[in-house]
Amino acid sequence: MSVSARPEVTARRPVRLDRAVVDERHGAAYFPAPDGRLRAIRIATGEPLWQSERSLTPLLVIDEQLLAIASDPEPANAIILVALGIADGMPALALPSIELPLWVAIAPAPGRYFELRACSDGRAAVLDWQARSWYAGGARPSDKTLERESRHGEGRMELDLEGSAIRQVEVPKVTVPESLRSIRSAPYSTGESISEQLILADSHAAALSLRTTPGEQQLYLEVWDRNSGEPRLKTQIATGTSLRSMVSDDRQQLFVHDRWADDVTVIQAFSLANGRKLGSARVASSAPPIAAAVLGSSLYLAVDSSRRFDSERSLRAYDLDTGELRWSVPVWKPPWLPPAR
Repeated sequence: MSVSARPEVTARRPVRLDRAVVDERHGAAYFPAPDGRLRAIRIATGEPLWQSERSLTPLLVIDEQLLAIASDPEPANAIILVALGIADGMPALALPSIELPLWVAIAPAPGRYFELRACSDGRAAVLDWQARSWYAGGARPSDKTLERESRHGEGRMELDLEGSAIRQVEVPKVTVPESLRSIRSAPYSTGESISEQLILADSHAAALSLRTTPGEQQLYLEVWDRNSGEPRLKTQIATGTSLRSMVSDDRQQLFVHDRWADDVTVIQAFSLANGRKLGSARVASSAPPIAAAVLGSSLYLAVDSSRRFDSERSLRAYDLDTGELRWSVPVWKPPWLPPAR
């Protein structure tokens, strides 16, 4: 794999990458290993630091603590939070569990979808959850059964780490200037799904458009001010023969994939705020990455070994100065489940 010369260095903030959290301030990455246990490694070398005794998925780094969730909770609809010490992975706080509606399944299950996102203001953690259910049986049932099995729920909770108290808060409505409300984007991946919605970050809104000519595709990026709706830029950012787009978890970066050969996927990274190119890479895999982020002097990827549903997944780090692979570690991959009907 080769990577272009190092781009402008990004902020030293923890980022979510698939089910991993990469934390440059503490020099570590946290991820569920194939056996489900949470592991920490040193991001400079890939050296193991510690591992948990139970199956956990990392959520958020707050000061000297790592907030995680039990991957296989009991009961199945419970959010069981755990706060671990960054240095040794030992439990740091006793946190209450949160029970959601009975139809919700936290762990992957047929006919169920669950996502939990977390952010922090340095004092408390804000947890946003979304859940869906649908009929996942065999033959088509009655319309009444389909309707009964189709459910959706969401909520927001604020966790005070000092007092270990949780309170329900209202989910704020997403607002955009009226001039941007009808704008749609060319399809892009969020890691969880494919979307055509306007890409929204704290300070900007963005959309993609794809133009096809004989033998070539051109991808354009248009960016507006999130608050005023005033246009910032519109520019062509990539050309290729089979372009696919993905955005980072924080909606700050765009990754464009072009299938270059049977076993190589070419990746270009851009800032969604200003269209600046952050780097490019050729990844030895026939499958596009599940998630990607440019952080500090490194490119981080979560990627499957192939497009097969039983392929292995790894978390990788590449040095943006030299293009060398720093490390690659196997990570837990959710089981394949039938798609929603």
